[in-house]
Amino acid sequence: MAPPTELQAKLLRQILMAGLPDHVAKRIPPNEIKETEDCRKYKYAYRCPEMEDPVFLNSSSILRYSHPEWIIYQDIYEHANKIYLRGIRAIKPEWLPIFSPTQCTFSAPLELSAPGYDSDQGRVMCHMNVTFGRSGWPLPVMELEYPAGIDRFKFLAQFFLNGEVCRPLAKYTAALLSTPSTMVKTWVKLQPKTQVLLQQLTIGNLDSLDSLLAAWQKDKFYLLGAYKAWVPESLHEEINTLWPPV
Repeated sequence: MAPPTELQAKLLRQILMAGLPDHVAKRIPPNEIKETEDCRKYKYAYRCPEMEDPVFLNSSSILRYSHPEWIIYQDIYEHANKIYLRGIRAIKPEWLPIFSPTQCTFSAPLELSAPGYDSDQGRVMCHMNVTFGRSGWPLPVMELEYPAGIDRFKFLAQFFLNGEVCRPLAKYTAALLSTPSTMVKTWVKLQPKTQVLLQQLTIGNLDSLDSLLAAWQKDKFYLLGAYKAWVPESLHEEINTLWPPV
């Protein structure tokens, strides 16, 4: 068998991490190693969420030359009054919320940037603060799918109306009777057309492109009436001919 490609090696590491969500260790950063008589004890050491004592890489691991910040391990053992990890693989912290979400704690969506639509994933995305494990190890700010709930439907409606979700609708954005951002305003309930669109999305549990496509396989006219309420009547016939807009 040929050696794995870079992509295959990455996928193998992600598979291992998905199977070992509670076998994650983090290197102790230099700023946490105090200048004391015990500083040698913590040099090149790692922490495991469930242990107070430092742990170390097995001497046979090639990773002991690079000491990656985040790792997973298969086995843990004690030798000569030190605790070692065996079967080690390097991981990236941004993988943890995806493959080990039960070990993570997520903040509310951050206000530093507005939610956006990821056309590759077909989902509403936002930035969050994330910590890992009981010790609350901070991870980098993550761009993740917007939390489930009414706001995710509202943002999908906004991106649907401005043509980001379904590109054929982009040419009608300038003709909309209200701006798409109306869907996420606090006074959204004041306009009947916003309520109708939001209601149809929530009833159908349509909060991603995949769920929209599935709904149109069952009923190709789903959302048609709700969308036409947003455009002048002179465009209705043209929109009828392109529905569903995929």
